[in-house]
Amino acid sequence: MPQETVESRKIFFLNPDSVIQEELIDAVSQADYEAYLITDHLKATKLLARFPGSILFVNIDKRIRNLQWATYIKEFMSDPQTHTVRIGVLSYNADPDLTRRYLIDLSVPCGFVHLKPGIVESTRFLIQVLEANDARGKRKFVRAVIPADTSVTFNVKNHNSFITGRISDISVAAMACYFDQDPGISIGQTVNDMQLNLRGNVVGLSGVIVGHRQTAMGKLYVVAFTLNQPVEVRQKIRSFVYSTLHREMNRLISSL
Repeated sequence: MPQETVESRKIFFLNPDSVIQEELIDAVSQADYEAYLITDHLKATKLLARFPGSILFVNIDKRIRNLQWATYIKEFMSDPQTHTVRIGVLSYNADPDLTRRYLIDLSVPCGFVHLKPGIVESTRFLIQVLEANDARGKRKFVRAVIPADTSVTFNVKNHNSFITGRISDISVAAMACYFDQDPGISIGQTVNDMQLNLRGNVVGLSGVIVGHRQTAMGKLYVVAFTLNQPVEVRQKIRSFVYSTLHREMNRLISSL
């Protein structure tokens, strides 16, 4: 049966060690996967029940009193609220019997990732696992929706003045936005001299209007950024996207 194509899968790392936190998750994010960290196994169950079809990598090297990871994972996979979540295991322990327990006895769908002291090999294997599980889905780039209680603004030079507006959502490839006044631009038109104010980081770039539609808040424009943006511009946008996503996810986790 063909694998279902999804918009994208959120990826969670439960109780990762410091190397995974600092390097592996960053490498996964740089590859345009939507990755998060969670340190509470009880909250993980509640959280992932909200995100069917997501992926959870469990660090089984983490010792927690009165907790057997095999039992936790088995119950997680059989729970009606979380059974669609795809589980993978992370460990520096390459013992064949331990590996067989998770791969054969429990049949974890995202495999057993043997971590190596060098992050490069572990990252390469993990990316292969994510690709095999269609973690990116239909989306090529991770997108952040700007929360309703947050204002992220931009401006566009128009002749001798500037037109301001607010960003609705953004990725390294494009943004959806509202102008504060009619910009007088049409689909296919190039927009030069744009400045995005991403929480104090000002990013200058250009783009092309590729669509617009009417919403309850006004006319929503879609701007595709031109492909020749400097690396530092893409990096600033990517950092903003992930800080926005992580801030909202941490807020949700704290509320559980």
